[in-house]
Amino acid sequence: MGLKASSGRKAAPVLLAIAALAVLGVVLVAALSPGSQSVDSSGELQGELRIAAGGNAAKPKAGGKTEQGASAGEADDPGKPGDGGEDGDGGDSEPVSPEEAAVEAFDALTDKWMKPQEGDISMDAIEEFSEKFRNIPVARREECLQRALNLVPDDNVMLLVGILDDKSIDTALVQQVFNDILNRNEDVKKPILLHIFKDWTHPCWADAAWVLDATGQLPAKEKGTVPASGKANEGNPDR
Repeated sequence: MGLKASSGRKAAPVLLAIAALAVLGVVLVAALSPGSQSVDSSGELQGELRIAAGGNAAKPKAGGKTEQGASAGEADDPGKPGDGGEDGDGGDSEPVSPEEAAVEAFDALTDKWMKPQEGDISMDAIEEFSEKFRNIPVARREECLQRALNLVPDDNVMLLVGILDDKSIDTALVQQVFNDILNRNEDVKKPILLHIFKDWTHPCWADAAWVLDATGQLPAKEKGTVPASGKANEGNPDR
């Protein structure tokens, strides 16, 4: 009995050593097993992956733009057309000069009278038309007048009377209006010619008198007063 007990006490340390070796083996196996990185190691590896991926990212260019973001940066460039920049359509337009504004005002009024209006042309409309024309710079008057002569129809031709009667307007322009009147419908032409004929000082008086006389439209009491030479006041001793 004493021999058995002694053998059991000797075997105990051996068993403990075996158990310790087994535990140490488990720990070593776990430590050396793939995919068993610690939290810190895993985080470090993830950081390395992010850095590696960032190695292919766009590098900054001069001016702080990246290659991938160059298009977006250029779209926001204030100098690009269409983005409201200095040269874009969305920017502030240059102010119109008073001279150009006068031209635009007369052209707009001409456009208004391109179509026949109901009723007779009022004196207010005639005065407005001639006033707008006087406001145009002298250098631009002829082009505006030619446009008006081409666009104003026969039904609205009485608008031109204000220009015909304005002594401050260059005679050459008045003559252009008169020549245009001669090509108009007879119904609108005759009243204007008779209107001119009443003013002996009108630069187109002689021409109007000659046309009226040649077409048999000269008033009876004025017969024999029309100068053959076409010069105003000639042939009328009272003038």
